[in-house]
Amino acid sequence: MKRYTIIYKIVLITFIVFSFASLAKADSAVCSTNGYTVETINGVLTNEAGASDNLRAMGPYLPKTYHGEPVAVDYLLNPMHLGGIGDLVDSADQKALENETVEDYDLVEILKDASAKVKTQKLLLVAHSQGNFYANSFYDVVSRQKTGVSAQSLGIYSIATPASRVAGNGLWLTSDTDKVISSVALIPFKKIKTPNVHITLLPSDEFWGHDLAKIYLPHLGGRIADDIKSSLGKLVTNSDH
Repeated sequence: MKRYTIIYKIVLITFIVFSFASLAKADSAVCSTNGYTVETINGVLTNEAGASDNLRAMGPYLPKTYHGEPVAVDYLLNPMHLGGIGDLVDSADQKALENETVEDYDLVEILKDASAKVKTQKLLLVAHSQGNFYANSFYDVVSRQKTGVSAQSLGIYSIATPASRVAGNGLWLTSDTDKVISSVALIPFKKIKTPNVHITLLPSDEFWGHDLAKIYLPHLGGRIADDIKSSLGKLVTNSDH
């Protein structure tokens, strides 16, 4: 069994290298120094329609331009597996190994998706829930390369994050009334980014206080919009450094 695990990891790492090479090639050959791209990464129990709906819900809070440059928006799908059961298993594994790069098949697909969608050097990942593990791994893979996309042109903004870090020291927003994240905080010997805002949940709100479109955006849309602009302001192109 151990032998097959090693073979699997070698094959997986090979795919990640090729996926990143594609992204790096796109950056040097196609990606513009003018403009920004915002890509959302969804959490668990979200299919492609849900990821698209989340992006649509975020639309009013995303700038059309920033500092006179256009802002393109899209999503990188974190797909649902086994009706959501696979997502929960993946989340547990990712939390256990969160200080390492999560090199799995979904990361490969996210990198490939980014290589096709991202046309600017300046890229901000806006991640919700489990998507933050993938955003951190995306940053790790990109920033450790010596060519292609630079760490200074890539940023992360984390919403409702179960992780203990935001790669690249990005901003985060987590409510202390988010029951999903509060439950993660109970895992022994594991930390989370400290909740930094309080959402007073209404009787009509979703019970868990965790949903992006139903909780965070309605209650904190203005704060999220400001944080995204601030995050964009930290990004620079390869030619700027």
